[in-house]
Amino acid sequence: PAVAGDFVYVGDATGTLYALDRTTGAERWRYRPGRRIYSSPVLADGLLYVGNDDGAVYALRDATGLRRAVFWDSAFVRANRITSHVEIRSYLTDRGYPVLDAPALARFLGQRVADRAPSVVVFGAAEYRPDPALASSVR
Repeated sequence: PAVAGDFVYVGDATGTLYALDRTTGAERWRYRPGRRIYSSPVLADGLLYVGNDDGAVYALRDATGLRRAVFWDSAFVRANRITSHVEIRSYLTDRGYPVLDAPALARFLGQRVADRAPSVVVFGAAEYRPDPALASSVR
């Protein structure tokens, strides 16, 4: 493990890197590059480096972590005509992105406005292709 400030960073054999609260042990954030992590994370120049058995070395911000999520609202997904959206969601959730529906997305964005933490939301089912029959009737 690596220790810095209020955080303890540790990776595991499932391929997840955790940032834990140094005092309580509570999970503050996680990152899942996808393969087993056998090495200890290393902090240098404001970045947290960790390698895993895919042969890559990942560099992450060490203090607060990037708040990440994937928007996935089942009501919207039913209207989606793109079949790869399930693979997109699975890929991102396997890498530590929590799945948000519309109400959870609103809370997530409100929290990011309040805490000003760096964040990203992937709209996993956001590609929309209107039905050609509907498009021709709108003219």
